[in-house]
Amino acid sequence: MDLPGLPGGHDDRPSPITKLPHEILTQIFFHSLGTVRKRPSADTPPLILGQICRSWRAVALSTPLLWAAIMVAVTVGVAPLEDLEKTLLAVEELLTRSQDCPLKISLVYMHMGDEQHLVYEKKSYGIVAKLVQHTHRWKNVVLSLPKVLIGQVFERISADARCLQSLVVSESDGMSRSSMEAISLSCAPQLECFHILLLAQVDWGDSIMHKMRQISVKFPTIGALLECLDRCPSLTDFDFYSHAHPPFPLAALQTRFSARRLSSVVYCSPDRLIPVQFSVILDCLDLPALKKFVLSTSMVPSDPLSLMRFLYRSHPPLEVLSINVFGMTTTELHECLRMLPVLTTLRCGAMHFSGEKIEPFLVPSPPHGEPILCPNVESVWIIDDGEVACRAVAKLVVNRQQNALILTTGARRIRVFGLAPSNWGAFKEYPGIQHCMEEGLQLIDRASWFNHRRQQM
Repeated sequence: MDLPGLPGGHDDRPSPITKLPHEILTQIFFHSLGTVRKRPSADTPPLILGQICRSWRAVALSTPLLWAAIMVAVTVGVAPLEDLEKTLLAVEELLTRSQDCPLKISLVYMHMGDEQHLVYEKKSYGIVAKLVQHTHRWKNVVLSLPKVLIGQVFERISADARCLQSLVVSESDGMSRSSMEAISLSCAPQLECFHILLLAQVDWGDSIMHKMRQISVKFPTIGALLECLDRCPSLTDFDFYSHAHPPFPLAALQTRFSARRLSSVVYCSPDRLIPVQFSVILDCLDLPALKKFVLSTSMVPSDPLSLMRFLYRSHPPLEVLSINVFGMTTTELHECLRMLPVLTTLRCGAMHFSGEKIEPFLVPSPPHGEPILCPNVESVWIIDDGEVACRAVAKLVVNRQQNALILTTGARRIRVFGLAPSNWGAFKEYPGIQHCMEEGLQLIDRASWFNHRRQQM
């Protein structure tokens, strides 16, 4: 018997959640999906939601967009082969239940030299074969696959990728190969983000990619890069990964190409350039809106003045500069920095901070001397090891900290210093650094530079 005044032990009244309108319940379902799943399986949120009750199952099955995210991770030697069979069935189910909805796909294949990888690769081929039948529905796609499967993916994208907005493709083993994959983007008019982390030949057809904003591709030639810039007039950022064997000599390249003015580009990263690429690319670019510039070479440039010509031509409002140019003298670097008065982040080699080379950054500037170098810099990063350079930067940090309250100096305090952890001790020993750290100075492992610079974008 129930006690007076207390609810009965069994209540047949429906739960309040069953009274929610269909639209609200659908939104709750969407928010339950999360962002990361290892693979489609029995614990995939849409499947769980469909198992709660009849009405929830009806809502889940009548909402194709719930099934339009397919996240698969294959780790050779870790996931049992039987799991891959189940994953294939789950992928088929998601493709069916999502109907005609645009698809968000992440397929990552990982192996560390395991001798079983050929068996796993064959199983993964079945998953890829199912997915590429729906390239016309692909919207946001991230793929890390064996090289043997990438060609098949590119072939299907080239045929029909009408909904594709973002595509990121890399080789799963991370090995650099000279063979080149071809992809056509003439059937991908909605593409906004295109990151292909392997050597690729892009066929643009007759298309002008007005929606393209971000490109990161290892182009085989400088001509291929410049054609990309011509085809994508609304680019905001691009990376160019060097190919070590350009097909033309320097003289031919200089007469072949003219400067491109790209008023929307705010981020540019020509990486590991060889001499011919350094000169030709910088002489071909006019980037008046550039705010973040990452420039590196693998050898001494044939024409070091190309960088100065680029800066004079563009007059960019650079805020972030990472520069690692072989053979560049500190005097040449300082000449470049004097053209960048609003720079807030500087990353370069230790040699440029050693000993007296730090003096132009210090305040106050010498009477009748040059203005303070980089007065707005708040973040300094050293690319390589060097205790001498770390102590020199420590001197700069303390100097800027002590003079930060003197308004006439116009120089900001250093708030972030990126260096090798092995040099932290030498840096902290400098008089005044402990006080700077108490006031908010951050020491960051230089290895985290990539994540740091992307967070600033």
